[in-house]
Amino acid sequence: MNNPLNSFEFRTILNHETIKLSEIMAGLYDNAWVEIFLIDLNNQDKKIWTKKGLISEIKIQGERITANVKSILSLFDQALGSFYSENCRASFVLIQNVKCKLTSSST
Repeated sequence: MNNPLNSFEFRTILNHETIKLSEIMAGLYDNAWVEIFLIDLNNQDKKIWTKKGLISEIKIQGERITANVKSILSLFDQALGSFYSENCRASFVLIQNVKCKLTSSST
């Protein structure tokens, strides 16, 4: 489902008035929705969308920011819950599973 054609990268300069380095480092822009569009200066209500997506990774090099943006379709790649079976949902890789009070010897 992860289609590289739907992903893109953009670069900008760190502007301390609008985007603060501390906010980036705190993760405030992780998975932020990004819209890139063209605008007609004579009619600013008219926008031509070129790209949209979610920020997946931000790299900082001095005052330069590079952000990787993934398609909204990438949300389908994420696990949203636990798997269950008829008997038990725990996997006994360790001696005891913390989600379940059974041990591998008691099954």
